[in-house]
Amino acid sequence: MALNVRHIMARLCKAWKVTTYKELAEKLTLGESTPSSWATKNQIPYAACLKTVEQCGCSFDWLLFGEQAQSLAEPALQEAVAAALKTAHELDLIDLSNEVVIKALTKLLLRECKKKEWLVDQQPGEQKVSPAGEI
Repeated sequence: MALNVRHIMARLCKAWKVTTYKELAEKLTLGESTPSSWATKNQIPYAACLKTVEQCGCSFDWLLFGEQAQSLAEPALQEAVAAALKTAHELDLIDLSNEVVIKALTKLLLRECKKKEWLVDQQPGEQKVSPAGEI
């Protein structure tokens, strides 16, 4: 599947609730012509996508491909996965060089859960993960 920079740019604007590239540049604290440059050069702004995911709470899948995020993108689940990764690092089971690596691994693990059809069952005040079909 080919990525469409103009569609990605439109989703970046939507995530930040802006309508112009100039407003997007302000939200991302970039030079005002930078987003226009990405569109003109057909250059995917991966760093801007990462910042948008972190700041706006949308998913990489949605930003890049337009796919709707599943309930697995819930912040509580992401925090639980990140905490498990940090614990594994503290026990010298894996080497995590920085927070960006932790966030990237968290996203990959969540994507794998989605592929395996894991769902997030949410009751008021609690959150748990169960295989699809089991409640």
